[in-house]
Parts: sequence; C-alpha cells; structure tokens
Amino acid sequence: MKALGHPCWRCGHNIDPTLDPRHPLSFTLDHVIPLSRGGSLLDPANARSMHRRCNSAKGNRVGPQPLKTSRSW
Repeated sequence: MKALGHPCWRCGHNIDPTLDPRHPLSFTLDHVIPLSRGGSLLDPANARSMHRRCNSAKGNRVGPQPLKTSRSW
C-alpha cells in the first residue's frame, strides 16, 4: 500500500514515504473496519493509506470523519 503512493484517505494530501515512522505526517495503514470491531487484518479491501495523525484522530470509529477546522463559520 505504501509503495503505491496513494494520498491520505482522510485529508487527501500526499504522504511522504521518506518521513520517519514517528512523524505525524508519516504513512500508516488504516483499517476501514477497525480490528477492535472485527475487521480483517489481512483483507486488502479493509486497508487504506493515512497520515499517522489522521489515523490517530479517527481512532476506532467506523465511517467518514469530518475534518475539524480552526474556525466556526
């Protein structure tokens, strides 16, 4: 998945594959159905690319997550 160069599924920005794995914008593999909710670890259809911070913000929730903005309009 990382080698395919897909953008982050949540925010849509590119993911730099050269970043240290601990960097907030580094690549992580997100599970559409979280493992804690019965999702498959080995099913490619249950995987998508995400930034580390986007994946952390999503947590183990299922479904689309709105991005938080800095202002209330």
